This record gives sequence, C-alpha cells and structure tokens, in this order.
Amino acid sequence: MKRLIYYIFALFLLAACSGGSLDDIRSRLDADEESLITLKERISAAENDLVQINSDLSSLLLLRGGVVVNTVSGSTAEGWTLTLSNGRQVSVPSAPDSFGNAPLVSVDPEGFWTVDYGNGPVYVLDTSGNRVSSIGHGSSGKAGENGRSPILGVDAEGYWVVRFALDEQWTYVPDFSGNPVKAVIETGDTLFEGVEVSANKVTISLKNGLALELPLVADFLCAIEGAGQSFAIPEGGTRTFPVQMKGVASTVVTCPNGWTASLQDGVLEVGAPVSVKAYFSTENTVAIYAVSFSGYSTISRIDVEAVRVIDEDILSQIRSYASVDATYSIENASVSAFMSEVDYGSSSWDSGSSVMDYVSVSTPYNKAKPAGIVLSWEGSVANPVLVMIDGDGNQTVTDLTGGTTACTISNLVPGKTWRYGIVSYAKNARTLLKKGAFSTTGQVRMINTNYVNNVRDLGGWTGLDGRKIVYGLIYRGAQLDSWTDGVRVSMLSRKDRNMLVDELGITSDIDLRSAGEAGNVTESPLGVEYNRFSVVQYYEGLVSVSSQALYRAAIEEVFSCVESGKAVFFHCLGGADRTGTLAMLLEGLLGVSESDIAKDYELTSFFSERRRNNYPVSGVNYLKGLGTNLNDGIYQYCTTVLGIDAAKIESFRSTMLKSTL
Repeated sequence: MKRLIYYIFALFLLAACSGGSLDDIRSRLDADEESLITLKERISAAENDLVQINSDLSSLLLLRGGVVVNTVSGSTAEGWTLTLSNGRQVSVPSAPDSFGNAPLVSVDPEGFWTVDYGNGPVYVLDTSGNRVSSIGHGSSGKAGENGRSPILGVDAEGYWVVRFALDEQWTYVPDFSGNPVKAVIETGDTLFEGVEVSANKVTISLKNGLALELPLVADFLCAIEGAGQSFAIPEGGTRTFPVQMKGVASTVVTCPNGWTASLQDGVLEVGAPVSVKAYFSTENTVAIYAVSFSGYSTISRIDVEAVRVIDEDILSQIRSYASVDATYSIENASVSAFMSEVDYGSSSWDSGSSVMDYVSVSTPYNKAKPAGIVLSWEGSVANPVLVMIDGDGNQTVTDLTGGTTACTISNLVPGKTWRYGIVSYAKNARTLLKKGAFSTTGQVRMINTNYVNNVRDLGGWTGLDGRKIVYGLIYRGAQLDSWTDGVRVSMLSRKDRNMLVDELGITSDIDLRSAGEAGNVTESPLGVEYNRFSVVQYYEGLVSVSSQALYRAAIEEVFSCVESGKAVFFHCLGGADRTGTLAMLLEGLLGVSESDIAKDYELTSFFSERRRNNYPVSGVNYLKGLGTNLNDGIYQYCTTVLGIDAAKIESFRSTMLKSTL
C-alpha cells in the first residue's frame, strides 16, 4: 500500500500571518524572528528522527507478516540486515544510548498501536478515542477492517501529535499519565532496541519491552533474482530468471492471463503473450509460492510487462519519411476561438466573463474533448498496429481495431512533428501498409479519456520572461473514481489507467477531495503514489491555517515530482474549484498572466460551467493584496504565509519554464 507519510509542523506564525497586509506580516515576522529560529532548529532536529521512526514502522509492519528469516548480518554498533526466505531484506537500525522524549511506537500482542516514553506503554488513540489496529481489524476486533499506520508530527508548541489520515485532526501522543509530551529530539532515534540470534529464531527487541520472535531457517530460501523489480519481455518471447532455492519441498508458480511461467532446475522461465490483446494482461506479477519440508512458506515475485516488437526495416522506413503531409491543431475549434479571441487583461474577475459565448454554440463535436487526428489507409487487416515516432526519436506502438481502415488519435503534444506507420501485425509477419508524417499546433492540451473528465495538461501557457510552461509534467482534472456513502459507484477503466500511467507517464496522484468524497481510500486507482490533501477552495481555504498547511504540502509534492522528472496529476471532484485554486497558485508562481489564469479556470466550462465571475473575487483580491499584482501576491503568499522556501520555487521555475518547447 502506497501511503502518504507527511509531517506538518503547524507553525504559530502561519496563524498569525493568515490575514492583514504584507507589511503587517513582515512586522510580525521581524518581531518573532528569535522564536522562529528556535522553532526551526527544533523542527530541523526532529525531521531526521521522524523519518527514522516511520521507516521503522514500515519495517515493523513487514516483520509482523508471519515471515521466515534466512540470514542475519550486522552488529549492535552498525545495525542489522535480515534476509527473508523470499530474498527480501529488512534493515533494523542500531539503538542510540538514549532517546530523549521521542515516542517509542510499537504494537501490542493483539496488533494495536502503542507508544512508550519510558514509563510504560499506552495505546495510541484516534480522534474518537478508539484503539487503532496495525493488522487488519478495527478497534472492536471486527474482521475485514484495514489496519492503519500512524502519522507523527510536532505541533506549534513542540508537543508530539498523531493522526491516522491527512484530513483528521491532530491529537496529542500522551505519556503513561495521559499528559502531552514535549519533543526533545536526539538524532538517531529508533523504535528498535536490538537483535538476538539463536540457533532457530531471531528475537527483535523493541524499546517498549515487547519483542518479535521470528523463525530462523537457514536452509529455507526461494528467491527470484531481481525479486521486486519490473522486467519488459518482448511479445511472444521468453526470459529466464535464476532462482535460489534451499530446503523447498514444493512450489506453485502463478502468472498473468495469457502468459506462461515454469520453474525447473532453479530457473524460472517466463513467456509473454504471442499477441498483446485486451484479454491478455500486458503488465502483472509472476510469483513462486514455496513450502519448506518443515512447513514454512514464502512468496517471491517479479513484475513483468509485454512489449510489442516491430521489425527494424519497418522502423527505418518510417523514420526516413521526409515529407510533412499535414498540420493539425490539437484544440477543437471552440477552444481555439476562446483562446485566441479573449483577453481579460487585469480587469476584476467579477466584471464579467466571455467563455459561455463559446460554450453555448451548437457544434457537431464534443467541446470538452480535444480535436482528434484521423489517419486512414487502404486494406483492412485483422491486427493493424499504429507506430509513431516523434522528432526526438521516441516511439510508441498502439493496437488498432481489426477490420478498420481509419483511426483517430489524440493527446499529442503540440509543436511536434510525428512520423507514423500503419503495420499489419501477425506472429511471423509484419507488413507496412502506410507511412506518413504530420505536425501538431495549438496550446491547450486537453486529454481524451473514457471516464475521467476535464483532464488537461498545465503546459503551454506563457510565463516569466516570455518562457513557456513545459508539457507532460503537471496534469489537472476531475476525480478518478466516485463514492456514495462509502460505496464506490464508479471507477477508473483499465483503458484510462493505461493511458494516464503508460501514455502520459503519471507517477503521483494528488487527491484534493475530503475523506468522505474519496471513500477513505489510501491507494490510487492508478496504482501510483497517492497523497490526499483535503483542502478548501476559495478565500476560506487560502486563509485557513489547516488548509494552508495542506496547500503547502500539495505544492511541495508537485515540486518534488517535477524536480525528479515525474508527471503528477491533481484533482478534486470535478477538477474545477479546489483544483482551480491549486492550479492558480502554481501558475502564479510560474508567472502566467492574470488573464490566462482566469482563462485556464474557465476552460472547465467546456465540461461544466465555471465562469471567472463565479470564482469568489475575495480570494483573488486577498492574494493580489499581498503583492503588487496577482503573480507577486501568489509568490508572497507561498513564501511568507505558507513558508515555502524561495529556492524551491526557483528550482520549480527552472524545470517548468523553457524558451522553446
């Protein structure tokens, strides 16, 4: 389960600076500078320990899964490394001589989270005063409820606090007497006390006095070489993986639908489907379930992906095509007209809107979708494939519908030239039916999906110094699934998931919905990193201390993704107001004009009406009042009110703004 581990230190300065003029804010900052420095030092000292503690929590959860240890290495001074019977390794750090007032988080024999400051363990309680389980049952012991992990933090006064979801209120982590505890931090704190190894077991001692006893079976091992990694295998091809095996009495090998997998003489052979079709799995897991002679069991696994293979002579013919046959706009005509004809300048947002003039016109096309590019060819075949190669040499291969002589493609980046080929694809023969080339123009990159609404790329807008925001790193849109009374009533299709993850490369899902709107999920339907920041939109969210902390977290998650070259998708319910507020902050930092920020907000109208004079002007005026204009106000808001490091903003700008796209 991918889960957010984020620690918010709600500085008292944020509350003090949530309103008033910029001069007032600066005066308060100057007056409290000494207190701020002290608090920053405390927080800086705490950060390393928080990271270590939650790393320990992950190890602790893994070690509670009924695992078998194969080998142990290390020492009291250096820490220990446990190699499990499936080849996976777990680190147990060495304990420092003392741990100050860092909470010793552990679990009791029933699996409930506890904390101990040295005078005895007490249960960690949620906001309702209930015990919280780590192993899949609720406070009442009811089966079927998911275990939850604690999120630790330090509040503005320096006390340890905890919560179990980002939208929950922080509560104190009390001591044995029920009193809140100051976070006196000493670098190197860990939940573990030590490791003892005997002939047939490993005892891992926790600082709260409890211990985990795991079987040590040196002669039992089943580990695929590369376990936990992902491997691409050519369509119809095979790949072998050495498997270390000791003391294995029996095995069962599992693989995705359409794949083959067999284990013989310590070698796992995996075969990809001959033809990748919808009823085959293109990406999944191959696993070996092994049982020892003494009855222990383990599972070792790898992820596999089937990739199509196009003959090099066909690729060479496509690459060498010299002409450009046509130029296509990625924007539909209504969006294109709105973008080229409307300029709000710096007029007040409540002074009027023009977008509905373009939305209300009857058209034969869906104005909420991008303009599709139609490619046609002669001669229908059973298995046509589209091969596309852009100017940078990047290649994509897409299955088309058999028996057709045309296809419509979308979601392309503007300003590029594409060479393509239509290939008749069979097991032992590939035939090039047609080749050609075209260029793309336009700015607004709407994304065509089956289910997810209002998705578009934040790229293409003009920012600071006339530079352009790059495409392909930040996407905004509506929810990926919907919930009613805790029941998922609609969910992401496999086709949309593959398009968003495999085609667009999205690796992070930022969910701005409330816990109820999101069904209290802790994982993304995309199967990528998931973070939920339940912000409030408009002025109310911009000045709320709790919402400010979440906006900061969301912005810094975007920064982290783009800094690593990873695409991120943020959304609320409809991708309009909360999503629009976060987009406004990001675009303001990048220097997008006030008129264009308003137009990006209004582009949602082609899906669901959102005029700029619908957006409460109080929020825009609040930001403008912090600086000389909207862009400067957003910069001051992010640096002064939210406390985002100016150097991070400059790095974000450097990554996202380019002279040419």
